[in-house]
Amino acid sequence: MAVNNDDPGAACSDADDIAASLAGDHGAFARIVDRYQADVSRYLWRFTRNENDCEELTQTVFVEVFLSLASFSRKVVFWSWIKVIATRVGYRYWRRQTKSRKLGNVALHEASVMVQSSQNVVDQAVKNDEAGRLFAMLEELSPRDRLVLTLMYIEEQSVAEISAVTGWSQTLVKVQAFRARNKLKQMVERRDAEANRRDSKDAD
Repeated sequence: MAVNNDDPGAACSDADDIAASLAGDHGAFARIVDRYQADVSRYLWRFTRNENDCEELTQTVFVEVFLSLASFSRKVVFWSWIKVIATRVGYRYWRRQTKSRKLGNVALHEASVMVQSSQNVVDQAVKNDEAGRLFAMLEELSPRDRLVLTLMYIEEQSVAEISAVTGWSQTLVKVQAFRARNKLKQMVERRDAEANRRDSKDAD
């Protein structure tokens, strides 16, 4: 069950368990993991559709949460703080993936019907519940472009929220999103044009 971040009881439990964890109570940190593990795993599913990788990333997040717990500020919501760590873990994972393999070609010509504007190409994919196709499309973008579009259109985070979890200024978030949408649109249009050329050649 997802954590209710507005629940005073949950906030109180977090505060108690954080304090106990910092005092060396490993059982308290285990309760934190139990409380947030499902939410972290669902969040990281946006970064990989591989169950083993998702599980490993989830474990990495909680290792980093444990190591960074002393730096947690009571002025922020604990789950929001965890999401910042999870976002960074997911982003690093994408960067490693980009460096370690050549991005394969993805058949995107079917997505051409979604190309109506630079923003609508993403909106329409989400609206039509085509998360799998959108995920494949995003894999061909740079990690920064992929991150901003994932947070904005799949996680449905606001510019302010994206700024908070990435550390980017709100202006940079807007610029990055604008550029990423255009790159995605151009990529789809290019693939569609290539598919049309192949179809014309086959017809001849």
